[in-house]
Amino acid sequence: MSARLLLEVALRILGIWFIVAALNALATTAAMYQSGGWGGSSGEVSRWFFASGVSIVVQFALGLGLIICAPVFAARFYREQADAAESQVRVGPGDIYHIACLVLGAFVFISAAEPAGRIVNAGFQGQKYRIAGDAFTMIVYMSSGILLVFGSRRIGELLSSLRYDPESIPNSSSLRMRNVVETQ
Repeated sequence: MSARLLLEVALRILGIWFIVAALNALATTAAMYQSGGWGGSSGEVSRWFFASGVSIVVQFALGLGLIICAPVFAARFYREQADAAESQVRVGPGDIYHIACLVLGAFVFISAAEPAGRIVNAGFQGQKYRIAGDAFTMIVYMSSGILLVFGSRRIGELLSSLRYDPESIPNSSSLRMRNVVETQ
């Protein structure tokens, strides 16, 4: 698989992730609206509902844009080469585990921003009782993210050593041999 094609696939997966996150946020917003659990004045409710709607639309549009424009972005970073064999990337099961841990760790680390924002907001509003739960959540997200990012190679090696890789992930050398055998 060429580096360009690998980037295109990664961008499309990220686009799908954004669309699923938007649908999740839409479901949460709809549930809050239907349950009447707003608990504020009508001005606050409409501002929150508008902000939530804008966030959902932006996430969905970003995801759709990544899915549709992935070839354009990949072409921007990796030009087409005459000898495509030079840019071939060999990806095995251990590499997939390593990359997945790295991406998941970055996501979990960034997820710590939401409770951190609630802590700052509660501090400005003088609501000290709300800080403890959000501080614990933020610490768990940050420590998990750091563990996954900086330990991704070791976690990938551990998962590869367990030998529970699906049979559907072939080794790159077995792909080459299979193509040679099929052509003969």
